[in-house]
Amino acid sequence: MDNDRLVDTAVRLAKELQERASELQTPHERRQQRELDRMLQNPKDKATLVQLTDEAFRSRAAWRTAEHLTHILDVQGVPRFFSPLDRTLLRGFRTFGAWLPGVAVPLVKEHMQQETANVVLPGESDLLQEHLTARQRDGVRMNLNLLGEAVLGEGEAAHRLE
Repeated sequence: MDNDRLVDTAVRLAKELQERASELQTPHERRQQRELDRMLQNPKDKATLVQLTDEAFRSRAAWRTAEHLTHILDVQGVPRFFSPLDRTLLRGFRTFGAWLPGVAVPLVKEHMQQETANVVLPGESDLLQEHLTARQRDGVRMNLNLLGEAVLGEGEAAHRLE
């Protein structure tokens, strides 16, 4: 098969796969897709989301997490790609979260886990191993990144990839 035909076949197959994936999306996944599309339009929002997911929840102390989350929201603002309800909840947390961090932080964390459950895997060994084993059986290779994990350069990235 010549290169042009191979490219045409690959493009057609990719289009068919994308169309089928779109057909199978749930309403929740479509909403998430719209949020991601909005996020990609604003690099500042993307940077804020990285800070929220990779930095804000590192501490096990609820008061410290509330303090850090509030700081991020004060400096960066509430990301505009979130739904109106989520933006309102984050503004409420920004104002009142430090008053009852033992209640507010678990609520925010639980909401984030529910919203990202289809793309963020559980970290518990047995649940994670079950998922990875199933993907391996399906012939799917996985790249695993821990939330809060910082890769500190090309050398470390190459080492982790190896």
